[in-house]
Amino acid sequence: MRFYRRLDTVRAISFDLDDTLYDNYAVIRKTEQAMLDWLHANVAATRTLTAAHWYKLKQQVATSQPGLSDNVSQWRLETLVVLMQQLGMPLANAKRVAAQAMAIVVAARHEIDVPHETHNVLKALSAHFPLAAITNGNVDIHKIGLGDYFSFSLQGGVEGAAKPAKDLFEIAAARTHIPLKHWLHVGDDLITDVGGARQAGAMAVWINLHHHRLGRQPKCRLLPDWEITSLTPLLSLLPSDA
Repeated sequence: MRFYRRLDTVRAISFDLDDTLYDNYAVIRKTEQAMLDWLHANVAATRTLTAAHWYKLKQQVATSQPGLSDNVSQWRLETLVVLMQQLGMPLANAKRVAAQAMAIVVAARHEIDVPHETHNVLKALSAHFPLAAITNGNVDIHKIGLGDYFSFSLQGGVEGAAKPAKDLFEIAAARTHIPLKHWLHVGDDLITDVGGARQAGAMAVWINLHHHRLGRQPKCRLLPDWEITSLTPLLSLLPSDA
């Protein structure tokens, strides 16, 4: 645990989800493969579709529709529709197949093994602070067993612009009537989480699960207040009599 700045009084805490409360890398790989497997089995023309081709098409769609990538679910859905149309499907059929593929994606996306540490820390903190989930992803906290710990969840591209934009942080402050200077945001990304929170006026904790050296991170523009390598040190925020 490293301290870069003394914290102001913490009255509320927000958390990123992916790669902060659980390891998301394997989940995304499995989700992408589940989608490709379904497409290969159900749409003959996609049997030569590779992960690399899919990624390239996603980037092309994002470039053609500025702002779309803020909402990762809509971005994927639009890309599926474009793919189906490129394969010669009429628009109505393309939308139907895209919706079916998205159902596969959503199911696989929520097959997440949340660590016991995450449950323990969130349970303890939620007894003393309002907690909010602020994510650029598309995970439903209720589907992965974390809903009871949070007062609410905000998703980039749905409730407001994705982090590092201020929107979601400001919405959280408005909902709780707690000024941003008393919010502490915890996340793994130095731009979207640390930079976004600091620019919004909140405090920031960088969870550095892979033990990177902060001074060697080219993405680092604003220092976090704390750096941690697991969630457990956050329990030091609890009142001494807790």
